Amino acid sequence: MEDQQTEKFECYAIVELMGHSVLAGYVSERVIGGAALIQVDVPQVDEQHPAFTKLVSASAIYAITPTSEQHAREAAAQIRVRPVTLYILPEAKRLEARAEQGYAFGDDLRDDDNDDDEEIPL
Repeated sequence: MEDQQTEKFECYAIVELMGHSVLAGYVSERVIGGAALIQVDVPQVDEQHPAFTKLVSASAIYAITPTSEQHAREAAAQIRVRPVTLYILPEAKRLEARAEQGYAFGDDLRDDDNDDDEEIPL
């Protein structure tokens, strides 16, 4: 049986993901913890949209369209994906406010011994 060599996939591309997400940038392959992942290096669009890297499971990909660097950059500028989705922002702000008040994560905020305590936002 002959040794099979697979060609390493690296190019600029537009990557369509399940869930109607689209990324554009330089695409390459990575193996992390034994799992094959696709790495998309999205270029910076502007100050609100910095360059970032996203690792995606191959099973989450609907389509990959290889393209030129110029077309990938133009697509990234149109798509304007942010590096992190802040769907937990309200919770993060609440925890930040508690930290500013001197409370640490995991602190028990109930003090049953004193009813005069100020109310702590939860």
